[in-house]
Amino acid sequence: MLLASIFMGGADHAYATSICVLGLLLIGAFALFLAKSPPAEPLILGGLLAAMALSGAAGNWDVARTEWLQLCGAAAIWSTGRILGRDRYIIKLAWYASMATAMTVGVFAMIVYGLSFGDAPGVSRMKFTFGSANSFAALMAIGVILSAGHIAYKLAHHTSHDISIWSRIGQLPGKTILSLSALVVCASCVLLSLSRASLILTALALMVVAIASVLSARDLRRFWNRSVRQHPIASTSAVAVSLFGIALLLATETQLGSRAVDLQVDAQDRWLAYHEYWKAWQHHPVFGHGLGSFNQVNEQLTTIENAPQLVTLGAAHNVGLQWLLQTGFVGTLIMALIWLAIHCRIVRALLKPVEGANLGFVIAVLAVSVYLSLHSMIDFPLELPGIMWVYSFLLGLACGIATSDTKSTEVSQAS
Repeated sequence: MLLASIFMGGADHAYATSICVLGLLLIGAFALFLAKSPPAEPLILGGLLAAMALSGAAGNWDVARTEWLQLCGAAAIWSTGRILGRDRYIIKLAWYASMATAMTVGVFAMIVYGLSFGDAPGVSRMKFTFGSANSFAALMAIGVILSAGHIAYKLAHHTSHDISIWSRIGQLPGKTILSLSALVVCASCVLLSLSRASLILTALALMVVAIASVLSARDLRRFWNRSVRQHPIASTSAVAVSLFGIALLLATETQLGSRAVDLQVDAQDRWLAYHEYWKAWQHHPVFGHGLGSFNQVNEQLTTIENAPQLVTLGAAHNVGLQWLLQTGFVGTLIMALIWLAIHCRIVRALLKPVEGANLGFVIAVLAVSVYLSLHSMIDFPLELPGIMWVYSFLLGLACGIATSDTKSTEVSQAS
C-alpha cells in the first residue's frame, strides 16, 4: 500500500487518498485482530486526532475531509507497525522491505529521468511522480539513511573486528547487497533531484547514525582503542561519501551552479512567505482558520507585491507554521505532544539492553526522524500522504521494538 501511494504521486489527491486510506485501515484492523494483546494507543491516538480535527473544523471541509483521511491512514499504519514491531524477525523483514521499496522507486525514477533528460530546457530536476523534486528527494533520503544504518549494523555484528576494513567489507553477508544497491540508487536520486536541503540534511542524518551508534556501544573504551579505519561507522561514512561522489558525476555543472545561485533568492522568498503566514495565524491563534483552509488563506494574503512568492505555493513550506495556520495553537499542541510521546518511548528504549538488529533499526529510524523534522521546517515532505505514511510506519515499528524490549527487560529483571 505504501508503494502504491508513492507511485500515485504520494497520494496527494482525494481519489488516491481514499483508496490508500481504505487499504491502510483494513491492514490496521487486521493487525489489531491478530494481535494477542492489542495496544491501547490506537484508541488514544484516534481521540487526539478527532480533537485536533474539531479544533480546525471551521475550514473548507471538502479539503479538510481529505486531510482527515490522510491522518487516519497515518494512525492506522502506525498502529500496524506498533504491533508488528514486537517481533524481531518481522523487524528484519520490514527493514529489507523498506530499503527495497525505496530502491524500486529510485530505479523507476532513473528510467523516467533518463528517457526525459534533455527534453525540457534549463535545469532538469528528478522528481518522478511527485510534483516537487524536494519531496521526492525526501523519500530517497529515507532510503539512504535506512541503507547506511543497515550496512553499519552488518559491519558491527557480522564481521571480524581484527582485520582491515576492506577485508571486513568482503565478509559482509550476501543479503547486504540489497542495502548497498539501495544506498547507491537512493543517493544518486537525492543528488539528481538537486535538493539542497536534502543533500545537507542527509549528511547530518548519517552523522546522527554514527553518533548514536557510538553512544550505544557496549564498551566505549574498546571502541576508542580501535583504529578509526576499522570501525564500522567510519567505513559506512566512507562508502556514503564515495557514493555521493559517484552520483555527483551524474549531475551537470550547469544544474548544480543554477541551484547554488538561486539559494539566496529562494531563502528571501521563503522568509517573506513565512512572515505573511505568521501574521495570518495571529488573527485566529487558538483554533486557527480550520483544516483545509490553507489555499483560501493564501489567496486572501496574495497581493501584487507578494504574488511572486505566494501565488504558486500549495503549502507553507513549514509544517509547524501550516498546522498553526490551520488548527491553531490547540491542534498544533496536540500534534506536538503525539510526536514527543512517540519519540520519548523510542529514546527511552535505547537506554536499556536492546537486541542488535533492533538497536540498529531504532537508530536508523531516529536518524530518519531528525531528517524529516528538519526538512519539514523549510519544505513540505510530510504534507505528502505517501511520505507521511512511510514515516508513520517506521515510527510504529520503532515503538513496537521499544515496547517489546522494555517488557522483556522488566521480566528478566524480575526473574
